[in-house]
Amino acid sequence: MILKNHYHFSIDDVFDCLIEITDKNIPLFNHPLLKYLKAQHEQFGVSIGLNVFYQKIINGKLRTLREVLDFKKELAKSPWLFFGPHALDYETPPYVQSEKDQIKTFDKIYKEIDRFAGKNTHSKYVRLQYYSESFELANYFHKKNVLALFTTDRERGTHEMPNNIGTELLKKGFAKFKGMNFIRTQFRVEFFRDEKLKKRGVFNRLRQALTKYGFLVFYTHEIDLQQKPGQEMARLMLEQAEKLNLKSIKKT
Repeated sequence: MILKNHYHFSIDDVFDCLIEITDKNIPLFNHPLLKYLKAQHEQFGVSIGLNVFYQKIINGKLRTLREVLDFKKELAKSPWLFFGPHALDYETPPYVQSEKDQIKTFDKIYKEIDRFAGKNTHSKYVRLQYYSESFELANYFHKKNVLALFTTDRERGTHEMPNNIGTELLKKGFAKFKGMNFIRTQFRVEFFRDEKLKKRGVFNRLRQALTKYGFLVFYTHEIDLQQKPGQEMARLMLEQAEKLNLKSIKKT
């Protein structure tokens, strides 16, 4: 399996921080969220995927990725941060769009990622909004060098694929359907935060998943990393993954 003996950490619903960096015209890693992520990379060697929206209404105005500042030079010195498509916006997950409209959306996102971050920052593992599976776009994602899409962390395994694929995802943590690799999402940082898990509890949960699947997948959302409790839990999970002798997958 492509993630065996590794862990994957990513952040969904990313948009606000990119606009804030742009509006304030500040260096990328001077933004509090990006500064926090850099600190985690320096301590744990973690590579991080950011799954981004194309647009969002902020303070009553529609903003888009087209406005984001070009920070390719900064990222050239930080080859641990990657970007992937998430959705057009919060209200329009890929699964409600036609195949044609999905491609249109993803093309727009990739075009802007290439402009402000560079083609070498494309995520190889992507989580689409609301765990949209988009298996009909397998060829499209292959051309974008995406190795796998993440599926739901719920016990149903899959939302749209056949039951046997859902069973395989729950049993092995990964499956292939219509030419696309799918990997089950295991944990959300905010769920551990809300449970108020301590170090031992986090370690045990991660160890159980590692024993069953041979790898770990956990993630959070931009809004949850804007506050200290989410940051502390994400850091704790990274710390316990390291104690389990797991390495972050380098090209996330």
